[in-house]
Amino acid sequence: MRIYETTLTQNILFELIRAKEQVNSWGRVRWNIHIFESNNEKTNGNDIELFVQFGGGYLYFPTQAKIIYNKSLNRVKLGGGNYPPMDHFVPTMATQQINSLLSYASARRGIPIYLLYNFVNDTFPVATRCGIRYGIEQFGCSIVDAQHLFSKYVSGGSWTIPTFHNLQPRKAFPWFVLVCCFNQYRDINLLMAEFFPDSHSSLKESLKIYSETDVFQDRGWRDIDFYNKDVTTEFSRGFEDNNFTFNPRFRIVLGSDTPVFRK
Repeated sequence: MRIYETTLTQNILFELIRAKEQVNSWGRVRWNIHIFESNNEKTNGNDIELFVQFGGGYLYFPTQAKIIYNKSLNRVKLGGGNYPPMDHFVPTMATQQINSLLSYASARRGIPIYLLYNFVNDTFPVATRCGIRYGIEQFGCSIVDAQHLFSKYVSGGSWTIPTFHNLQPRKAFPWFVLVCCFNQYRDINLLMAEFFPDSHSSLKESLKIYSETDVFQDRGWRDIDFYNKDVTTEFSRGFEDNNFTFNPRFRIVLGSDTPVFRK
């Protein structure tokens, strides 16, 4: 059965909200996670605006989700896999989809990234980021600098499709790094050089730190509600329209946890 990026994205968002409700009900700490949905009906179901708290504001990551493709033999997944959906041409824009993502990020002074949904029947040695050890299992959901993909794998408008091992673990990193590692940095240039070196060279002068007002008082977005949805409407919007430019449907805001003090 074919599994779409949109399906995985929606599942992840739902699980984040459900986990947040459970953690916050314990009363010891509050997860500072917020998820919004665009008021614009013409959006792509696997395009995401991601905000991550940094210092007194938020870094902005326009995010394109892509799923890995694996060959199979007798229903057993083989090691490897690559990302053919990255090579996506947008007819109405007469350009590759990655160009749309990069232009969008540049106009809004953010860092363009790809969110990769992975599975490989393989292993590699344990890696470490910011003092946290992890293995291949944490790369089920990983992040890679879109500017790196463009510089390395796009030439003359044509892709050389990267494999899982082209990106993991050296260039891509697990999703958790966004919240577990970024708050250890105080210097934006050091953070960019460590995690997004290709974007750093082109964005370091224009990168914007967004304020809480920018993020939370934007009237183009509403709180997402997984419990009161018209299923028919959701399915009609569930799959990506290949003619769309980058047009995010979801906004995820990841802030620092706050302890709950009790008298």
